Amino acid sequence: MRETFDKVKRQRGARFVGAIVVLVCFVLMSGPGYSATQKHALVIANSEYAGEYRLNNPVKDAEAISNTLKMMGYKLYGGRVYDQLDLSSTSQTVNDFFTGVPDGAHTLVYYAGHGVSLENQNFLIPILPEGVALENPIDVKNRTYSLQAMLDEAGYSNPSGVNVMLIDACRDAPVNFAYRSVNMLEGMSPIDSRTQPKGTFVGFSTEYGKVALDGGNDGYSPYAEELLYGLQNQASLPIEIFHKNLADRVYKRTSGKQYPIYEPKIRGEFCLVSCEALTQPTIDGLTKYGVLNISTYPEDAEVCFRGNDGWDCDRNISRRPVGETLLIRVSAKGYESNQISTVIDDSIQDINVVLRKTPMATKTKVGIGLGVALLLAVIAGSADSGGGEGNQFGITLNPPQ
Repeated sequence: MRETFDKVKRQRGARFVGAIVVLVCFVLMSGPGYSATQKHALVIANSEYAGEYRLNNPVKDAEAISNTLKMMGYKLYGGRVYDQLDLSSTSQTVNDFFTGVPDGAHTLVYYAGHGVSLENQNFLIPILPEGVALENPIDVKNRTYSLQAMLDEAGYSNPSGVNVMLIDACRDAPVNFAYRSVNMLEGMSPIDSRTQPKGTFVGFSTEYGKVALDGGNDGYSPYAEELLYGLQNQASLPIEIFHKNLADRVYKRTSGKQYPIYEPKIRGEFCLVSCEALTQPTIDGLTKYGVLNISTYPEDAEVCFRGNDGWDCDRNISRRPVGETLLIRVSAKGYESNQISTVIDDSIQDINVVLRKTPMATKTKVGIGLGVALLLAVIAGSADSGGGEGNQFGITLNPPQ
């Protein structure tokens, strides 16, 4: 009987100690800076492209972002930025990163460098060997790294986690062939939802088919600058809201020349750090945009916009804040200019402007008339062989009425 009592007592004691251990672990895990899900990051930066295609800021951008991610609790792969990678190194680095993270982890990949789209597929451009160029579509497919390959690595190695890819693909891709004939764009293309794995979120630094700004020598790229602000101040927002806020800031910073977009395929609510309760003012504070499709005759007419910040004559600006009253001025040499006022709504607005040729001014008519009269006078004078006094041309010059 005594032996049985002691056995029960020992069992209760063991359960009590076990409960204490579980409670302590729970408290420790709930402390500041802890996330029950591991967070891993890979940061890649390419800038040393040949000649005119060299970029100023990718490495600087990447170093600032990697430092911020480490402060947020992300484990930085290799403890450093991977920069100036060739094709083989890019493929190996991405593969090693994703195969090394446990399934169910949160991953974030930031890439800064050149990117291009060919036949609706996106490619990240590595550092090419000296003397090697991208001169035809086969070169692009064989000498660059497919973004789809990165998505496939993430979906295969971490199917239960959330994989975020932020692509800051900068301007003027180093491609030397007539891209229009092979359906090629300088910027990125939409991702095919059929091949995008579940649990992935891809953020692009600008709209499809457009280039992103690299920034000056004394700062970061616009996308990196606002990404840093977001990571430091808004990482607890759902990632869709996080990226929309980022896009709004980039749009304003670049006076409408750049607008980041994203392709999500994640379920539920995901934040880069633990999510906070979303307040209605946060949602209402997002800027909505309408899109303008402007066609002109003649086609090469200059299109200028006058919004809240004055005139801007970059006709590539198509996205404007909803509610903005916008004055559009279209002009071309030899044509009368035209101005149209419109209020931006949340639809796609098609605007067609046909300019009329400029009628000849009165002074021009007078000049032409005088010229014709003088020509006739010269002809008449040449035909008059008799000389004579008075008007040798035998004609009175009267300007046209």
